[in-house]
Amino acid sequence: KLIMDKIRASNPSIICLQEVEIASISEDFTSKLIDYDFYHHTINKKRTSPIGNLTLWKKDIFTPGKSSFNSCGVFTELSIQGKTICVGNVHLRAGRISKVNERICQVKSCMKLINTCMSTFICGDFNDRLSKGEPLYDLFKNIGFKMYSGGPSWMGANGEIEPFDHVISCNLEIEVMVNSPID
Repeated sequence: KLIMDKIRASNPSIICLQEVEIASISEDFTSKLIDYDFYHHTINKKRTSPIGNLTLWKKDIFTPGKSSFNSCGVFTELSIQGKTICVGNVHLRAGRISKVNERICQVKSCMKLINTCMSTFICGDFNDRLSKGEPLYDLFKNIGFKMYSGGPSWMGANGEIEPFDHVISCNLEIEVMVNSPID
């Protein structure tokens, strides 16, 4: 209910959700958001009920194109006024320090699913700070992505608040409902 209240209040053009219960996607979201079209995928994790990522977009604004997915993300091409953008919705491996190499492999797998020359934005649970000097930050920066931070966070071992949800964009200026750019 709280998520739906936030969506209705902000009236976004595109919505990306992670850790959505696949069995109740219709009941929880798509049947209530009739102005939106959507694409989702299932993440195979050790759970009693499958979860996945759900990307929704306003039907009257965007025309959907090709969609693809891998184990950690769903990628959808959307056209608007003759221009096509790629929307990525990811949920990377948890374990900020211990699983960084797995997240790097996941990101590289994701990059194979998108045309990095295309206007792109990717959002979701990166399970990482995306701070300067960190491996994922450097990887995205070298590809040409601009990084934004905000949303949910956790208390790090050093007592600092660390965000793990981000929005990154390449060849595209976007308005995000999170904090200002990281750099």
